[in-house]
Amino acid sequence: MRWVVQKFGISSTYPEGALMRLATWLSSRNQLEHLWMPSRRVGRTAAALMALSARGRETSRRLARFGYLPETREVLPAMEIRRMVARTGLTSYDHFAETVRFDEYVASHLKGDIDILIGMPLASAATFRASRAANVFHEVNATPRHHNRQLLAYYPKTEVAHELHSDEYISRVEGELLSADAVLSPSSLVSRQLAEVGIDSDRIIQVPYGVDIELFGTPPDGFGRRREGVPRLLYVGQISRRKGIPFLVQAARATSFHLTLAGPIVEQELLAVLPENVDYVGTVSRHRLRELLWQHDAFVFPSIEDNFGLAVLEAASAGLPVITTTEVGSAEGLIDADIIQPGSVGELRESCSRVQPLSPDDQQSRALQFASMESDRGWDAYCEKVTAALIRKF
Repeated sequence: MRWVVQKFGISSTYPEGALMRLATWLSSRNQLEHLWMPSRRVGRTAAALMALSARGRETSRRLARFGYLPETREVLPAMEIRRMVARTGLTSYDHFAETVRFDEYVASHLKGDIDILIGMPLASAATFRASRAANVFHEVNATPRHHNRQLLAYYPKTEVAHELHSDEYISRVEGELLSADAVLSPSSLVSRQLAEVGIDSDRIIQVPYGVDIELFGTPPDGFGRRREGVPRLLYVGQISRRKGIPFLVQAARATSFHLTLAGPIVEQELLAVLPENVDYVGTVSRHRLRELLWQHDAFVFPSIEDNFGLAVLEAASAGLPVITTTEVGSAEGLIDADIIQPGSVGELRESCSRVQPLSPDDQQSRALQFASMESDRGWDAYCEKVTAALIRKF
């Protein structure tokens, strides 16, 4: 397909995976005119310093991600400095105020040299108003009303008050959605939520996120040793109530399987008293994640609300059976996943208890089968589909 070259601008408050892949892809084709992000130079420096201490290594790994980014417009280094200091516990960080400040900065620096502008939640209100391009909203989360509704459906308000979105947040994000010329959605789950907010179907561009099949679908060095003992299950994601961690830990108690938890800690108290058969291994790099996926027998992802859940596809790409919920967008693209109701400890325990040790040959066979069925689900395919859809529309 031959496209008319159109210039894109991307405004992102953090290196969100799908948007960074898109930025890199557009840059390689000389279609990315601007990429505004809080200074990565600050983050990289902080990552290097934090890696010197054991306490800071987990944060360091998070800050050092996405080394493949294209050249960016380094903006607002003070914003990243304040964020870094806040992570030390010496001060607080007003996410709402800082994101609004970023939005206003980008709006004041727009030029009439782009055709399509892609923005992020909470950081697009002023940018969209100032833009003369086609405005595209990258919906990387569930809609804020749905997010609140799900949390309150499964937890007492006192337990999740810090995770709930304020009325001000909801109003701002819904205003951005309604003012956008198009909205990028990764799943029909999110598309239905957008319809509830009042987004017409002709403004929704639904393209599921890609997966790095070449990385995760290939066994790491040393793979092939026979597994013995109890079945090993893996969870990767935030340690939070939204991700269903309380239900998962409860489901693992007094069972015969072993559960490994990996990911950034949102609520430390959820790890306070873990059963003997549950281990937490911290935040892991992409290559360490690949190793973990090829060392386990199944992947469990019990979110009560998740617009997509990329780790689910990465696990399936590595040939693991997947247990997840009806509230995870990526479940739509799986053939043989065990999809259960969110928040059900009984269903979760039953599904996890059915897992059997997976032989290396069986895992490799499953990984090859996934790759053969999902050949158009790589990141290049995602970027091509999104770009083509936007160019056709505008």
